[in-house]
Amino acid sequence: MSDNETIDNINENDPYILKPVFQDAPKETNGKDELGKPTKEPENGNNSASDETTPTVESIADSEVVKITKIRIDDLVPYHGHDGRQSQTFGGVRLDDLIDSIRRIGLEKPIIVRSLNEGKYQILSGHNRVSATKTLGQSMIDAIIKDNLSEHEAEEVYFDSNLNQQSFKDWNYSQRLDAIRYTDKKIKEKSEQGKRSDLAGNKTAVQNRQKSKTSTTRDKMSVRLGIAPATFSKYRNIIKLDNEVLNALTKMLDSKKINLEIAYRISQLKPKEIDVLMNWLNTNPNVAFKGEDSNDAFKQLYAKSKDSQKPLTQKEIVAIIRPGD
Repeated sequence: MSDNETIDNINENDPYILKPVFQDAPKETNGKDELGKPTKEPENGNNSASDETTPTVESIADSEVVKITKIRIDDLVPYHGHDGRQSQTFGGVRLDDLIDSIRRIGLEKPIIVRSLNEGKYQILSGHNRVSATKTLGQSMIDAIIKDNLSEHEAEEVYFDSNLNQQSFKDWNYSQRLDAIRYTDKKIKEKSEQGKRSDLAGNKTAVQNRQKSKTSTTRDKMSVRLGIAPATFSKYRNIIKLDNEVLNALTKMLDSKKINLEIAYRISQLKPKEIDVLMNWLNTNPNVAFKGEDSNDAFKQLYAKSKDSQKPLTQKEIVAIIRPGD
């Protein structure tokens, strides 16, 4: 099953399946809002936000009443996780479409932020909307402010809202791996919560067979991302790599020097083999691996590594993945 293949027959009532709330991607409106009412075209094509900062009150999903405040775009900073990662925005046609949508009908949904020091706000949801609004020359944007959030809570808002809004396959690999890390952590938390010490070591074969027929947390989380469980497992294997190796592989994935299948096969090698291979790849930056032939070569490399008690040498590794050299 390919990296971009999605899962069908999703149970929409499953609590693990997130439903879209705040949409970064523009919708086809045909001149009407979500209730079927005609939308008003901004005068002279100008949809500049007001400089007023007085909060307004609106009702959103589940009749929850929240305050929507106009915030200066210059006071916004992008999300940075506890490990320093920064949210990335999309560009190209998708950004152009979003800009055109905001120009025509305005911002459909407010962004979500949390307060920082010195009057700044961190964007938790809506980086693309901020980018598009700023491109239009507007100085203000509607926002929902969530105060007193811990780093863990801010991370939950960031990932949950973005997983609701965007397709996993549309992200670059840096964003995908961040989402996998977050989802993997949620799986481990769920596993810890579900442990029953009074039942430990008392499961029968019948119970184990019955359990195997039910959807696992891993399966539900893969559906949440819209990818196959097998693909999700490959991502989980890759994120276990050393940070330096993982960062290097991520750059290669984003630049299309390698694909997911090859990154997965590399993650299965012995640590010393990974170091040797990564060193060779770094000293040969113009070499790229594409197509089924490359996938087969790295599959053979993994098989050879598995059958060998000693780590393969650079010469042996290169002979397998670049037989013509």
